[in-house]
Amino acid sequence: MSEAASRLAYYRTVPRRRVELAPDDPRHGTTNGYGNLGCRCDLCREAHRRKHVRYMHEVRKSKSLSDTTASGHGTSYRYDVGCRCEECREAHNAKSRVTKKRIREKRAQRSVSSTPSLPPAPPPSAASASMRSNRSRDTGPEIRLRRALHARGHRYRVGMTVTVGSRRVRPDIVYTRRKIAVFVDGCFWHRCPQHGRAPSDPTGYWAAKFQRNVERDIAVTHALNSAGWQVLRIWEHVPLEESVAIVDAAFQNSARAGR
Repeated sequence: MSEAASRLAYYRTVPRRRVELAPDDPRHGTTNGYGNLGCRCDLCREAHRRKHVRYMHEVRKSKSLSDTTASGHGTSYRYDVGCRCEECREAHNAKSRVTKKRIREKRAQRSVSSTPSLPPAPPPSAASASMRSNRSRDTGPEIRLRRALHARGHRYRVGMTVTVGSRRVRPDIVYTRRKIAVFVDGCFWHRCPQHGRAPSDPTGYWAAKFQRNVERDIAVTHALNSAGWQVLRIWEHVPLEESVAIVDAAFQNSARAGR
């Protein structure tokens, strides 16, 4: 049996664990590198480490493959793999600079945000109690609008998550085939220009929170429009007949457009 075959047979019978062999064992002193081949006692592990250090030192000294026909020329030299000639080193450094610049830009975008930061906790008020009891779906205006649309023959999805790029959006009513997203916005939380009234707050918590809600609504609408969705935002104070007419008109226009 050849040495490679014996190593393979030994590897198949030995589990991936620390194997310490007696000094009189013929396998003592063999390599203990990849695949757990050979002995893994402290003596053999130290000998393998020293051998690996010497090998990497020789590699670092010179590995310049100036011949363009060489198989390693043009490959990355990171971790001392591939060619280390001046041409390849400059190509690698240029690629590394581009990558580092992109990472810095992403970090800057995450650190600098237009969204105002909120204080750690809202001040105790009636708005705080309303926020704790606020429901993310199935509010009164939503249910009334859904029932009226269902009575007119509309079929839609409720609470469906729409993924647009890296943003996950959950409209109140979704027409998947027509790509229509309907939001029923509350006057208080989404800052209705007619009925939106912020509670008195010396800490500035509610002003920052309402501003963040408005900016999020604008970003969501822009993201959906960019992805080909038609966005309908209906205030909760709009009469039911008018709300149904707005959604029905958008649905009929989409049907005529062949969506």
